[in-house]
Amino acid sequence: MDPWVRPLTEALAAGRTVEVEHLVTALARAGSAADWTARARFAPHEPYGRQVVLAQGAVEVMLAGWSRAHPCAPHDHGSGLGAVRVLQGQAQHRAFSARDGRLVPGPAERLEAGAFVRCPRGLVHQMEDAGGPRPLVTLHLYAYVGGGAPMVVYDLPRGRTQWLAPDCGAWVRAYDDPAVLGWAHGLVRAPVPPAGGSAGGSGQAGQDPAGQ
Repeated sequence: MDPWVRPLTEALAAGRTVEVEHLVTALARAGSAADWTARARFAPHEPYGRQVVLAQGAVEVMLAGWSRAHPCAPHDHGSGLGAVRVLQGQAQHRAFSARDGRLVPGPAERLEAGAFVRCPRGLVHQMEDAGGPRPLVTLHLYAYVGGGAPMVVYDLPRGRTQWLAPDCGAWVRAYDDPAVLGWAHGLVRAPVPPAGGSAGGSGQAGQDPAGQ
């Protein structure tokens, strides 16, 4: 295990409180941006190439190489809190708030290489490559504490919510994809699919809602 992440894993194993700033501090010590960027993978048909470089206990480190003009879906991180380090390029980041059954976008912020995004538990946000001269590469650190609630992504064009299995990136899946643990009509702020609001159960693909 890399020394920069060891204090975090030890703190979680000992039951100590971990805050977002602990994750930012760890990412700042994660080494050369150039070394990380050289390892990035890109996925032209998805918002980003998702490469998990560490998954141990409650800690996950993920390296992302972003596609141009292809934002991720608005999402949270389930039971996790996280931080993101911009390694290369420019990122556009936007947080959302829930209001009257809608997700209301906040102002977009443009982040340069060396900046950090802080993701407290429950934050709904969206990122994309802002179109700088070099493609966006980011390093993500997550700590999953207080239960195993799945990630929630929001299908804004259809007005639906998806709950996704672990190891998924932040984009909307086909509704019959096995990665979709459940879905609901409307934009739902809940850690699990509401009873009667999802066509799929835990470990099963949601039924394709076409025509519903």
